[in-house]
Amino acid sequence: MSTPVTTLPNSLVEIQKRIADGKITWAGPLIMLSSRAIIGLITTALVATIFFRGSVDPWAAAYPWWRVFCALIGLGLIPLYFLVRKEGITIPDLGSFSHRSWKR
Repeated sequence: MSTPVTTLPNSLVEIQKRIADGKITWAGPLIMLSSRAIIGLITTALVATIFFRGSVDPWAAAYPWWRVFCALIGLGLIPLYFLVRKEGITIPDLGSFSHRSWKR
């Protein structure tokens, strides 16, 4: 008795189907690549402007706040949630793997 072969949600075949259906475009990857950098710049600018307005070099004065910037840059992953929903998959599907090959 053989088990039916199922394709993983993020396999090449499934990705090609989603591209053909128009669910995957270049906009998604471009948004993901740029959103984190843009949020980092905006966060740094806000901290430098709000808290270090009177400083001689506000950008340098804001540097010790890098932990806050890193935490807020994580907000750049929010578009990922909407992009995978548009594709019809979930975030765990991005790291999908075959249980058969993993249990060896």
